[in-house]
Amino acid sequence: MLPEEQAREMFELWEEFELMETPEARYAAVLDRLQPLLLNYTAQGISWKNHGISVEQVLERNQIVQGSSEKLWRFVKELLDDAVARGYLIQDNQNP
Repeated sequence: MLPEEQAREMFELWEEFELMETPEARYAAVLDRLQPLLLNYTAQGISWKNHGISVEQVLERNQIVQGSSEKLWRFVKELLDDAVARGYLIQDNQNP
């Protein structure tokens, strides 16, 4: 679809994003993880509830945040603690 040079550049950027080795790629990965977390929370956990997602699964998926920003990680943990308290997320020990 794209001219060869542009296609190669886009592919290289995508690979950089996937590898998360550069500061820019880690930053993009953090934002990529935060968006669904915020959407699920503001939707009262509807997707989490529909799929039986546990807080432990969300924490595991968002580990890149922990390694990238202490402040953002604290925010994520507080948000998830609140999501559990509100019943948006279950804890693994609550699974049937």
